[in-house]
Amino acid sequence: MGSRLYVSVLWHMHQPCYKDLRQGRYILPWVRLHGIKSYYDMGKIVAEVQGAKANFNFVPSLLVQLLDYAGGEGRDLYLEYTEKDPSEMTYGEKLFLLQNFFHANFDNLIRPYPRYLQLWEKRDGYDSWEHKLARFNHQDIMDLQVWFNLAWFGYLPKTRDPELKELILKGENYTAGDKEVIINKQRQIIRELIPLYQQLQAEGVVELSTTPFYHPILPLLCDTCVARESQSDVPLPAQRFAFPEDADRQIREAIEFHQEIFGTRPAGMWPSEGAVSRAALELMATNGISWTASDEEILGRTLYQQGFCDWDSREWLYQPYQLELSDGSLNIFFRDHHISDLIGFVYHRWHTNDAIGDLIHRLRQLKGHLPDGRSHLVSIILDGENAWEHYHNNGYDFLTGIYRALVDHPELELVTFSEYLARFGTHQTLRTIFPGSWIGANFATWIGQKPKNRAWEYLARARNDLVRLSRQQPASTEDQELAWRSMLMAEGSDWFWWFGDTHSSALDAEFDELFRRHLINVYRSFNWEPPAFLERPVAETGAIDLVNEPVGYIWPVIDGRETSSDEWLAAGSLDLTKGSVTMQRANYLFERLWFGFNDTYLFIRLDGAGCQWLKGAEPDLRESYGEEPRIIFQVVHDNSYLIEVCAQPGKLEQSARMKVELRRQTDGAAEHVTTIKQFGLEQVLELAIPLSDLGLVGPRRFALAVIIANERGELEKWPAGAPLWINLPGLNTTSESRFSAGGRPQYE
Repeated sequence: MGSRLYVSVLWHMHQPCYKDLRQGRYILPWVRLHGIKSYYDMGKIVAEVQGAKANFNFVPSLLVQLLDYAGGEGRDLYLEYTEKDPSEMTYGEKLFLLQNFFHANFDNLIRPYPRYLQLWEKRDGYDSWEHKLARFNHQDIMDLQVWFNLAWFGYLPKTRDPELKELILKGENYTAGDKEVIINKQRQIIRELIPLYQQLQAEGVVELSTTPFYHPILPLLCDTCVARESQSDVPLPAQRFAFPEDADRQIREAIEFHQEIFGTRPAGMWPSEGAVSRAALELMATNGISWTASDEEILGRTLYQQGFCDWDSREWLYQPYQLELSDGSLNIFFRDHHISDLIGFVYHRWHTNDAIGDLIHRLRQLKGHLPDGRSHLVSIILDGENAWEHYHNNGYDFLTGIYRALVDHPELELVTFSEYLARFGTHQTLRTIFPGSWIGANFATWIGQKPKNRAWEYLARARNDLVRLSRQQPASTEDQELAWRSMLMAEGSDWFWWFGDTHSSALDAEFDELFRRHLINVYRSFNWEPPAFLERPVAETGAIDLVNEPVGYIWPVIDGRETSSDEWLAAGSLDLTKGSVTMQRANYLFERLWFGFNDTYLFIRLDGAGCQWLKGAEPDLRESYGEEPRIIFQVVHDNSYLIEVCAQPGKLEQSARMKVELRRQTDGAAEHVTTIKQFGLEQVLELAIPLSDLGLVGPRRFALAVIIANERGELEKWPAGAPLWINLPGLNTTSESRFSAGGRPQYE
């Protein structure tokens, strides 16, 4: 029994509801595009590796939307603008294409295709949209329509479908007929998705589970006050939201719909965002759910409350638990947070074989530390679609390799969650559960900040009005159903994810509008005028910029400290915690990148816990991220330069502990230019690099990126998508504004 370590992987498949029920049209295209990309590839990949097994969790609201597209009823604005002839498009429609048809991963979906990259470069720059659009002729628009849709196909359709392969080879000068082929292929692939997973389930290759229907944060639906149990000081909405009956309905309808689509009742339910509370889990158990799952930090805090103290042995994590409830019990698995995050956020920067080898090594090492005589299970749980756009070939090589490595390894075995329970059951019980999610073991991503709380207040007001209108205002059964359906959609987690400053994207305004549109539809279903507040954005200031551009010259003291409050005030900055907007990790090595200049130097600063990693001050960081930290700043204009910061944590003196080298990349090699002597590392990392050494003379535009690496390779890279372009003004065009020349530091 104890001869093998069991591994269960759950891929969570989810997209929010993009459909305006009253208009019958989808506002955003992501269900369609993820459908032809990761949803298709991932099912095919697990099917092709003999012996592989996995859990796939499909949110019912995603399935509803996929069925719409499969049946030809799914229409979104992006699809409509794809079908239009460029010669018949209005100025506004063409502008929409320029602003939205580059929403794709730059490194893997734009850069590899010369024509798509050429169109991106033609659109790029700081000039007005009017000037940008003037550079695009009808053929450019046609090619952009094609490439946005073509690039989003998964690896398998791109490499195995003859017509798609031919279109990729064609490269440019596309026609209306080419667009028609692509649109038909999209619909064909989406039609194949549900039958594909039905077949995999019938063959015992996968276990299919579900999530509450519209992906709500169940504990907050039951009662928003639960947020105070995991964060005692979190600000709560002025109006309490407490509708456990809605949580129960979202669970019940999810189970019924799953059974209708896949032919079997789901045994498992992944709670949206791994969010759990006792009240939410009671509802799951009452509705007949056998197992659920959450994050290891939830388990750790739960065990701590129960007086557990044997933390040295990690055995506590690698087994399912049975939670005792008022009327029965519920089996719970807890994911290995670090391994799940490695797949979601780190391995895409590594060579595929290195990543596979590292994961297998970690599992073997883990097995060696677990006692014999009892079965153990490693639960790996993460988003099923968002990681793969960062991987080469949409993750095909990594996923195929990791499945094969796990299947072939004599000490490791892939199982589904229900299979493990049937073979081994549970050995440990929990009397309670700590309320929280897989992000920080709390609910702060969805409640607490003013815009998030305002959204909960909007929701509570509309929910109370819905009950009142249902009693007082006559409406057809169909309209009543539309009103309730819109309400349940608005209860989804995604809207709250984007409000506030925890996450941001280029589509913040669209998500804000769609949330309010669902609530507006509640009122209009009863021919009732919606409250005026629903016409105003939830967000106070609209979209949050990830990048702040420099506004003047700076002269910081390069000592690794924030010497004065204004020394970096005129610098530009990039928020590194929002570099990956569709997924969130609990901890970030670095939180902000600062960049600025004067007429002689480029200045760079990094803030965050990673500075302690560089110094070797935190053993936990070295264990998680490696013993040999490297920070690489890449500066690209006519040439490419690498500013490489290498740390030797064992050295005590800063000069011995760090080495900063400037190299120029030529023909695949990197030649030494100079050693940078002006740097500081204490609370922050600060660098001063002569502009002349970087070849930056006169008004120039250059791209800046930061790469975090260790002895095994890359861990992170920012920005995650398109490059960060910086305008360097000409010499002596000081724009110094609030700074005086006196007392400036010397950098020689």
